[in-house]
Amino acid sequence: MGKEANINRKTSKTPVLLYRFFLKISMAGAIYGAFSISTGTAISESGLPLTISIMSAIAYEISYFIYKSGSEKSIRNKTTGQITVLLKMVVFIAGIYALMYGSDLVYGKKYYGLLFQIAGLVFCQQIHNNRRIYSHLSTFCENAGTGVLLVTLKLLYDRVSGGERNLWVPAVAATFLLYGLSELFFHFYNIRKHRGDNIPVKMLLVTRAEQFIRNGLVITVIFLCWVLLVLTGSVKAIVESSLYDKITKVLPIIISIITVSVTLYNNFLKKPKIEYLQFNPKPSKEDFRKELITKYGEDSASVKALDYVTENMNSKKGYSRYNGDDYYVHPIAVAKILLDNAVCSETAITVALLHDCVEDLPQCDEEFLRAEFGDDVAKKVMLVTKKQGIDYSLSKNMTEYLDRISGDVDSSLVKTADRMNNNSTMENRSEEKKKSKTKETREQYLPFTGKAMQNDPDNKEFYELSRTFFSQNIR
Repeated sequence: MGKEANINRKTSKTPVLLYRFFLKISMAGAIYGAFSISTGTAISESGLPLTISIMSAIAYEISYFIYKSGSEKSIRNKTTGQITVLLKMVVFIAGIYALMYGSDLVYGKKYYGLLFQIAGLVFCQQIHNNRRIYSHLSTFCENAGTGVLLVTLKLLYDRVSGGERNLWVPAVAATFLLYGLSELFFHFYNIRKHRGDNIPVKMLLVTRAEQFIRNGLVITVIFLCWVLLVLTGSVKAIVESSLYDKITKVLPIIISIITVSVTLYNNFLKKPKIEYLQFNPKPSKEDFRKELITKYGEDSASVKALDYVTENMNSKKGYSRYNGDDYYVHPIAVAKILLDNAVCSETAITVALLHDCVEDLPQCDEEFLRAEFGDDVAKKVMLVTKKQGIDYSLSKNMTEYLDRISGDVDSSLVKTADRMNNNSTMENRSEEKKKSKTKETREQYLPFTGKAMQNDPDNKEFYELSRTFFSQNIR
């Protein structure tokens, strides 16, 4: 997912949308069922929301499994994945029972039952591959807000139907509060996620505020429509109809059939499609310059580095690649790979543009880089620069070279993108050369990116993408 997608919390992946949807429904059903029980409703009469909660949990696990199966690694470990899914289902169901038991205790004025309810919500939430506490808190508040929203609808129905208590007022406030906290926690997550990316904090705050306003408008419309339906007697007519009773009995069966069908289709009928990854070997210089100016400013180090390489590493001055392109196409493509994959540290982009200058330009050395671009950029460029007199075709020398780089975040990103671009420009090379580079990439760069990913968890998605790319045969 790109940086902008992460900041705006959007995704176009259908399995992701599905598992987020099912998680919300599952959590909402659990909270609604627990609320019904805690206010005196018999457990048998609260069975529908709790059943829907469990069924949605199963659908959530299946859709999450489908999403994770999209990578080659997940497909190879499908059996392990299925066992994990089963265990998570058990944990979720345990959470449902903890909620029910805690609600019963609270109803009996044994308030330590709240501890069981909290434990149940934690079990229902479940943490998947997410060690970032702010992201987890944001997701938890958003899903809990959906559950409180359902509770609020019930309270509104009771009040409009003649109930005496005005509990719907604090419930409405709690719904907005939870969604507000969700955006606040996600703001803190973004600050940590994109530190060093030169993204103004004000822009992140405005983005989250806009998201909260959109959610608030949707919630308000839901409340207004619900009140209108209650006032017109539509809700009461549906609840008291035989159709409602039939749907109540059939719905869990329908959900079960759908989820089982999806699992069978995914595991036995549908062959997973693994697309061949490739990266644009020749991005537009003009478009890339505009992109840098938009992100970092016209006087930024990255724009200065771009102008330097395009002026000095072109075919007119004798710098061209084996296919005749201006040599500057390569460093631009390397920087573009980083920028397109949510790596927006300007230092990394600047180093990517300058990473071959010391090796190829006589007038460019560490002293020049330090004077023009600063100590940090100069140090990192020198780290990825291969030293003269060393045979890097020897595995030992190459391993030592990559091991040194893996200790630095920006240099590791540049070296990874450098290899990704080089492997994407071998269309007209011999089959023997492609096989040789494929072998070298797997033996050297897969261990390298593994170490780099451990040192730089914030760019985990980029490294996972690169590892999928490095695992395929060069075409």
